[in-house]
Amino acid sequence: MTVNSENITYLYDANDNRMYKNVDTTLEEYYLKDLGVLDMKTGNWSYYVSGTERFLRIEPDSVHQPKYNASIDSISISNGERFFYETDHLGNTRIVFSPRDQYFKYIHFASDFYPYGKILREYVVGDQERYLTTQYERDQETELDYFGARFFDSDIARFEAVDPLAHKFPAWSTYSFCFDNPVHFVDPDGRAPLGDYYDLTGNFLYTDNIDDGRVGNVPNNHFDK
Repeated sequence: MTVNSENITYLYDANDNRMYKNVDTTLEEYYLKDLGVLDMKTGNWSYYVSGTERFLRIEPDSVHQPKYNASIDSISISNGERFFYETDHLGNTRIVFSPRDQYFKYIHFASDFYPYGKILREYVVGDQERYLTTQYERDQETELDYFGARFFDSDIARFEAVDPLAHKFPAWSTYSFCFDNPVHFVDPDGRAPLGDYYDLTGNFLYTDNIDDGRVGNVPNNHFDK
């Protein structure tokens, strides 16, 4: 795609996991499974300790980055900058901080969100945080959130493509997000919200087979069992 005269290229695997992103001559990133994100243009590497939940990000000191030391085979925590994530019940990134000692923490990022993910206000020191609403990556070039199956626009609270499971929800817009109730439901991959669904009179409709206490009511004529 082309945005503001910049050509942007994405590559994905068969499971809709992002593998590569290129933005003209400014950015060339490889998403390495279990190893983080490597920018081939700058040689900088970021490692996410707990994978998609991103409880901790480590950015090694410059001398330990691949561009300076391609032969290094281990990095200790003390050789990197540690960024811890504090999230709310929906998974939105609320605070990113680095501990300096037992008592002092340095805040790099803090934010409040509207229900659909648009930023209400934020505090940023340094680079903009890339993982924002519901922990998905927001591409700075497009301001869209990458959910896996589709891109989401938090400004209009709609996906940019048709739901691949649209046949299960015939009365809902194929571009809608979380049954228009993002405070209750969570969509993990852009296909369907998680939860157990009942109609307005309490009759069972559907379960995601996950015991997480997420229960919601959906009009019966809005759902195809």
